[in-house]
Amino acid sequence: MLGILLSLSVSAAPLSAAQAAKKAQHQYGGQVLDIKQVRSNNSTAYRIKLLQPSGRVKVLIMSAQGRILSTEKKSTDRKNAAKRKTLRN
Repeated sequence: MLGILLSLSVSAAPLSAAQAAKKAQHQYGGQVLDIKQVRSNNSTAYRIKLLQPSGRVKVLIMSAQGRILSTEKKSTDRKNAAKRKTLRN
């Protein structure tokens, strides 16, 4: 019983930024571009940008407990970005 209680208390410890980045990279793949500590629902969380092999950037919000709160993808295709800029002008 004591072993179960100890493992529960260890898993409830908040993740460091490095641990959150490693977990995100393991779960989604790609290269970590940036990580910032943010507040989400009055709790500590991390905003993590991952460069995917496809060239897209995936932005995650991960709680300090390691739960993914949200994700979004952004295109980094320069040709499409230039085309969008031209269309706006």
